Amino acid sequence: MKTFRAAAVPALFCLPYLVGAQKQSTRPAPPAGPALEVVSPVVSQFEDGGPLDGQKMIVGEIAFFRFDVKNFKVSEEGKVKVTGRAQVFDSRGTPLAPADEVAIATSIREEDKDWKPRIHTQFQLPGIAPPGTYKIRFEATDEQSHQKAKGARCGAESGAGGAWGWALSRGGR
Repeated sequence: MKTFRAAAVPALFCLPYLVGAQKQSTRPAPPAGPALEVVSPVVSQFEDGGPLDGQKMIVGEIAFFRFDVKNFKVSEEGKVKVTGRAQVFDSRGTPLAPADEVAIATSIREEDKDWKPRIHTQFQLPGIAPPGTYKIRFEATDEQSHQKAKGARCGAESGAGGAWGWALSRGGR
């Protein structure tokens, strides 16, 4: 009887490690297929307007920003759940405002095969701002596959006379 107790005690100490190892092995596999992407970022003077392309904006003006999400998961029921975030930073890296978060939860059908979630946000250009390059950092999360994608940076140049210009450059944070 004493032999049984001595063998059982070490087995009890090992039990949490064995259970923990089992939990780790039951993690879902990474999603198959192409990775989630954020594409087509546009800064415009009007909602759904064309890109600024060298046009100037005035301090205090509202700028509109949008981007599309590609390679998101569609459930068997046709459900799509994507969350997008965007935030503008000045040349020193200070946020101009809190991050704007937009959630899209919808259902699509076979005829919607070319549809992409489009994240829209807007921000006001500051009246008093240090000169330099301003950045919009943006990302999307597919709430079903748990993939994340970070976007390109949009750079705004604050110059003399309160004029703002926009240019796109590729890259993450």
